[in-house]
Amino acid sequence: YGTALSAGNADGDASTNTGTTHDILDNEAGVVTFVGGTTVDEAATSTDVTTQLTITGSGPDPFALAPAVTVTADVSFVAMGGTANDSGIRDDFDLTTQTVTFDPGTATGTTRDVFVSVIDDTFVEGNETISVHLSTLGDSYDGRVTLGGDEFVTITDNDTATVSFLTPTSSTTGETNPAPDTIRVRLTPDSPATELENDVTVDIVVAMGGTAAGTDYTFMPATLTFTGGGGPGHITEDATFLTIADDEIVEGDETINFEMANLATLDGQVSIGPGSAHTFTIENTDIATLSIADVVVNESDGTAEVVVVSDKEVQGGFSVDYVTADGTTE
Repeated sequence: YGTALSAGNADGDASTNTGTTHDILDNEAGVVTFVGGTTVDEAATSTDVTTQLTITGSGPDPFALAPAVTVTADVSFVAMGGTANDSGIRDDFDLTTQTVTFDPGTATGTTRDVFVSVIDDTFVEGNETISVHLSTLGDSYDGRVTLGGDEFVTITDNDTATVSFLTPTSSTTGETNPAPDTIRVRLTPDSPATELENDVTVDIVVAMGGTAAGTDYTFMPATLTFTGGGGPGHITEDATFLTIADDEIVEGDETINFEMANLATLDGQVSIGPGSAHTFTIENTDIATLSIADVVVNESDGTAEVVVVSDKEVQGGFSVDYVTADGTTE
C-alpha cells in the first residue's frame, strides 16, 4: 500500500513530501496436486482424475483463494512415462489438454476433475498406464501457488486369451521315423475379433506319469513364442523337439506326458486353458523272430541241446513252448 506524509514550514505554509510504498507479504501458499491413484477398466471407456487445491499458512483457518487459479492438465503417454498408446494407429485413450479452474474464494481441500477418455479395444495387451501432467499455471502469484507431480491412470485390460495343446493326445507309429515329432499348441483369444498385441511365450516340459524311459526318446525343452500383431484369431505353434530312439527292443506302447510352464501372462490376461496336458504315445512295431539252428549229435551222447535264438531283445523276457516232431528217425 502507499502513504503520503505532509507538514507545515516555518512560514506556516504546507508542503507535501514524497509518498512511500509498503509491500504486504503473503504468508499463505497453495499447491495443486493429484489425489491418489486411479484405475479404470478398459470397458468403462472413461474416468475422472481428481486434482486438489491445498492452501497452507500461518493465519487462521479456513484458508481460501483470493484470486482465481487456472491449471492446464495434459493427458499424455510414453513421453511422460505412461505405457498406453495414442499413436493414431491403435489408440488406448484420447490425447487431450484440459484446463481446470479454482475460482476466487475456493477453500483449501477443494477438488476439480480431469476427464480421461479410454478406448475399449480388442487387443490382449495387459494393463497399461496413462500419464496425466499438470503443465501450466495461469498465474503463480509470485510463486505462492505451485504444481504437484504427475498422476498415472492404470487401464486394466478386459481382453483375454488361453494357451492349450491342440489335441490331448498324439502318437508315432514305430521308432524309425528320422524326423522329429511335432506337438501343436494353440493360443485362442476370447473372441474372433480379439488380437494378441505383444508376444507371449510358454515352455513345454515333460510331466510325471509317462511310461517311456529317457532312453526311448530325445527331448529338448522348448519355449514357444506366439507373436503379437498378426491379426485377430487364434495362433498355432508347432513344437518339433521330440525325437524317438530306435532301440530295437520288442516292448509295449509307451507314453510321454507333457505340460506347459512359465507362461508370460500379460498381467493375467493370458492363461493356460483346459487343454493343459498332452500325452504322446510311442507305438512299438518291433517284432522278434525265433530260430533254431541244426544240431548234430552222436547216438552215444544220450541228449542233444537245441538253442532257440531271438533276433531282438524282448523287454521283460518271455517263455516259449516247444514240441518235437519226427524227421527221418522213429
